[in-house]
Amino acid sequence: MCSKYLSLLLAVPLLYACSSHDIPSPGPAPEPESLALTGLVVSGIEAVAADSVLWEINMPYDTGLSAVPVTLTLEGQGAHIVGADSLNVRSLTLDLRRPATVSVADTTGDSRTYTIAVCHGELPMLYIETPAPIVSKEEWVKKCTITVVNAGSNNVSLEKVQLKGRGNSTWNFPKKPYAVKLDSKAPLLDMPAHKRWCLLANWNDRTLLRNDVSFEVGRHFPALSWTPRGQFVEVTLNGEFAGNYYLCEQIKIGSDRVNITEMTSDDIEGEALTGGYLFELDTNYDEVNKFRTPYRRLPVNFKDPDEDVLTPEQFAYARDYFTDIEKILYGGASGDIFDYIDIDSFIDWWLLHELVLNGEPQSPKSSYMYKDRGSLLCAGPTWDFDWGTLRPKEDVEWYIDKSIWYGKLLELPRFRERTKERWAMVRSGLEEIPAYIDARAALISESAEANYAQWPMTITPNGDEHLSHADAVERMKQAYSERLSKLDVLIGSL
Repeated sequence: MCSKYLSLLLAVPLLYACSSHDIPSPGPAPEPESLALTGLVVSGIEAVAADSVLWEINMPYDTGLSAVPVTLTLEGQGAHIVGADSLNVRSLTLDLRRPATVSVADTTGDSRTYTIAVCHGELPMLYIETPAPIVSKEEWVKKCTITVVNAGSNNVSLEKVQLKGRGNSTWNFPKKPYAVKLDSKAPLLDMPAHKRWCLLANWNDRTLLRNDVSFEVGRHFPALSWTPRGQFVEVTLNGEFAGNYYLCEQIKIGSDRVNITEMTSDDIEGEALTGGYLFELDTNYDEVNKFRTPYRRLPVNFKDPDEDVLTPEQFAYARDYFTDIEKILYGGASGDIFDYIDIDSFIDWWLLHELVLNGEPQSPKSSYMYKDRGSLLCAGPTWDFDWGTLRPKEDVEWYIDKSIWYGKLLELPRFRERTKERWAMVRSGLEEIPAYIDARAALISESAEANYAQWPMTITPNGDEHLSHADAVERMKQAYSERLSKLDVLIGSL
């Protein structure tokens, strides 16, 4: 009996000790933390997660990138760098001349790959890879890739890209410009989708701003219905930093560019034959299809339709149209010239070139015109403002008044009176340009100095080549304001 009661007494405290009132139930096993890269330090600088897989690190321009120390902060059960000698390793050395990848894993079998990309300052970085050097303006290099980083929601990776050289004199400069062709239409940096783009080098422009600012001036003239949009970027080409570039829209027919009818080879009669045509007046005279006008001997190059589409009927129609214009202006033929050319576009295009002092039409070079179906010939779009523009020329009166057909047009009272009206329409808005120059200069100032250090200038087309970037910009603003006032006087005296 005693042993029976003793066993019962010993059991009571044991049951009491295991009650839920004193010791918690172990419950289910905790879930392991999800695998993630939560921190990244590159050469002592913290990187920023641009999205779930891309980390961007903003580094000084003069940093060597071939062997960069990188430290990772990882979360997850047994999280580690794939390929490391030990699960405890959190640092490695990477070549960041191109975007680099790091793979991490944990003991649950989860794995992820992250990309690390270097950028500088506020400008987007374009990483371009080509399977062969770009050595020609005629031959496209195929199977290239472009990766855009430091552009927020505009970050993108593009494959099956083609690149070639572009430009006339600019292709012979140390810093090369490029033409870009995508395999399908795509938007870039908030610019509407298209296949064709340009990377302008602006090597001979100390400010780097002349093309961009002149395009902005053009947007203040209503008849210049489309002026190329562009964004400043920095480029790394095949692992080598290439400096500051201007990524912009190429002059092409399209709903968001030169918005005219795109012709086919079937458009050979009636109204279909009347457009659309895109021409470039340029003494390089290097298109397959081209002609010279009978009186002024202007070199007219067909940009569209191109050589694969243009028919003999279309060629003859365009040549005859230009001939009829010159017969009226120079040959004494009867007819109203403004039944052939759009007066407002020819005035706006001329005034823009006078305002920024662009002498390209004098040759002429880079002077575009277009004609839509059933419409008049229009001047534009605008292009090529990096040489000799926006610089002090106090002694200059009219600058391109004898170029193309303007010598004759300015003899016509209707043209002169309409010029005064157009100037009055746009004059107040043109006061906004100095503030625009300040904003764009602030955006690229650091990039401009790094670009200048990499690509020192050996020619002096603009007279500011050896100034600081800030001083060159101030000189540009002063020249613009002086020319604006000068045009007030000149136009008033027409």
